[in-house]
Amino acid sequence: MVFIAIDSFGQVLPDSINKKLDGLSPTEQAIQLSKLSWLNREKDTDLAILLGEEAIKIGEQFRMVEDLGEFYNFVGVALIHYKHNIKESIPYFQKGLEYGLRANITTTIGYSYNNLGDAYYLTGNVPLALEYAELSMNIFQELNEPRGIAYSFINLGLVQRLNKNYNLSIQYFTEAVKIREKLDDKRGIASATLEIGLTYFDMGNYDSSKVYFQRSYELHSEIDNKMYIAYSLTGIGRIFLIEGNYEEALKLFTNAEKLNIERSHPFGTIDNKLGKAIVYSSTNNREMGEIEMDSALKIATEFELPTKILDVYKTYARFYMNMNDFQAASQSFTTFINTYDSLYSKQQFETLAEVQHRFLITQKLDSINQNLLLEENKSKTLFIVLILILLIALVIYWRFHTNRKLNIELTKLNESKDKLFSIIAHDLRSPFNVLLGSIDLLRREDISPAEKDESIQNVYNLTKNTYHLLENLLYLSAFRTGKIDYSPTHINLNLMIEDVLVSFSRQIELKKIQIELVLKNSSFVADEAMLEIIMRNIVSNAIKFCKIGGVIRIESRKDFAFNYILIEDNGIGIDDSIKNKLFTDEQIKSNRGTEGEKGTGLGLSLCKEFIERHDGSIFVESGLGTGTKVTIKLPINIK
Repeated sequence: MVFIAIDSFGQVLPDSINKKLDGLSPTEQAIQLSKLSWLNREKDTDLAILLGEEAIKIGEQFRMVEDLGEFYNFVGVALIHYKHNIKESIPYFQKGLEYGLRANITTTIGYSYNNLGDAYYLTGNVPLALEYAELSMNIFQELNEPRGIAYSFINLGLVQRLNKNYNLSIQYFTEAVKIREKLDDKRGIASATLEIGLTYFDMGNYDSSKVYFQRSYELHSEIDNKMYIAYSLTGIGRIFLIEGNYEEALKLFTNAEKLNIERSHPFGTIDNKLGKAIVYSSTNNREMGEIEMDSALKIATEFELPTKILDVYKTYARFYMNMNDFQAASQSFTTFINTYDSLYSKQQFETLAEVQHRFLITQKLDSINQNLLLEENKSKTLFIVLILILLIALVIYWRFHTNRKLNIELTKLNESKDKLFSIIAHDLRSPFNVLLGSIDLLRREDISPAEKDESIQNVYNLTKNTYHLLENLLYLSAFRTGKIDYSPTHINLNLMIEDVLVSFSRQIELKKIQIELVLKNSSFVADEAMLEIIMRNIVSNAIKFCKIGGVIRIESRKDFAFNYILIEDNGIGIDDSIKNKLFTDEQIKSNRGTEGEKGTGLGLSLCKEFIERHDGSIFVESGLGTGTKVTIKLPINIK
């Protein structure tokens, strides 16, 4: 099967991409498209966005809630860092956060916060940038996710630099470098080194700044990261400008500008043009300086970069001060103030919009949770419980049936499946019969209120016990497939035996069986679910083979090293030929009970496995017509 994806502009995906999607299901295609989007974000950003949009489209169609958060974040990163479109990136990060919260995927939530912090830092919205940086840091520290922690340190450092908390800013960047050195993240180390250089520059510590700019240049040259090579050259050029080496500064700004234009990087291009303009003001070249500043303003306005627009007007004022044109400088400074006020007001609306978006996400999540709660309440009704039991049993059977392979390990798994379903049939049939009988009784018109109340109570108790039994069987399934280990704990044997007998109360009543309990030791250490399955199988067998009006005796005692459980009936007993095969893997034909009850013939074999997991043992004493006595022996100090 080939799923050809077309974006909203009618562009067909390249053949090379379609070949990679061939034979995949739609959801697998979406995941593959998202991975390819991330890989292409730098070398072919337009393709990366196209692939990401297609992944989102498929993900929304097939409700891939757990994956959509990552899909949206990938497209947002391509837009903000490689197309430099901050405004369009924010809704993608917001959707990524929404799906992260819906699916409760903490990593996705952390990176969504981090990306929103990036976006609001670039718009100059310091409060929102700081809030999201702190939120992402809290999550990544809780997850102990070093890469995410490093990203958060970078964002916190950027915000603190804007707030002129330079020492704290350098501390954050230095911590990011340490983490990235452990991760051998050369790109991350180089970018954090550049940020330290920029922070020292803003502090006025030009000697330290120059050292870090030079180091950043060397590191980025090793990995051929042209965008950051340009950043480093711009930083060194600013140092030369301050030192009065205008010729060298102009050369570095020009070289950096070429790299930024090649990479279609408006931020860097604006910085280079403004640097060149100041060089021209220092060499009394007004015409060239104004050309550079006007060009920088055009780019900043076109890409809607508020912080860069402010940088341009600030440079206008500085330029005209250097040219001794104080009137033009005053006008430029006034324009800067007015623009700053306008952008500050815009930030207020931006913050308000973000608060409103969070409120909408909260409402949506509340609505989802309410729907889930309603579904949960519905599932408590009798017929839903019965349907769930049947569906889960079918799922277990289908899972084992379709995953058989021709090798030794999976052959064993298949045998385990057969045994498991024998237990299901063995332990669930009787409760179902009682449930159906009680329901038939409730449907009768002549039933008295007392009988009705009693039947409802019986249905409730038996449904609860049957559901509890199902949980034990699912636990057994997980144990047999190696997904969980057994967990010994302190248990009350008396309460367990009472629960087991309650689940078989109808059969006991119908066969008029007397139960004798001699429980001298009620405190056991064992895996509770496994021991309960053992008890259910053995008690079920005792009831099955006990005669009408017979007696079943259950005893518990201990000596200095072992706990003992004995279950004895005065039923029809077991033939020697069958008794010798009880604890083997050989399939045996189970005799019908005294009232025609049918069993699996595998219950005791499984009991033996669980008992041996406890380093215990099981014995059966029986003969035809003499009844049966089963003894379970478990160490007191179970490991």
